Amino acid sequence: FTVNPGFEVAAIEFDPDYWLLNKHEQVVDVHSIKLGNIIVYPNPAHNKIFISLPSETTIVSAKLYSLDGTIVRRFSGQLTTLDIHQVSAGIYTLLLETNNGIYTDKIVKTN
Repeated sequence: FTVNPGFEVAAIEFDPDYWLLNKHEQVVDVHSIKLGNIIVYPNPAHNKIFISLPSETTIVSAKLYSLDGTIVRRFSGQLTTLDIHQVSAGIYTLLLETNNGIYTDKIVKTN
């Protein structure tokens, strides 16, 4: 396939979970679908993030990415409560792979 992002691409990183185009060493876009009825709270968060899902939706995997596209944390086990107490303060992208598609949201982590 061919993609024309409208700028010269500095690097491409292939990830089996999703793909990123990198220009100036920053994430440009995450190919995903924002699913309705998923609630992530509190945001900003300090130690934990809670996820409220529709009854027919289950989380397959959860990952937290820094703004440069680096995976900061992979979550396992109980995926409706995510422990972020060891993550540095900052802005992150939360990617949830569900049985109904992929959900992304920006998360602000406070001290």
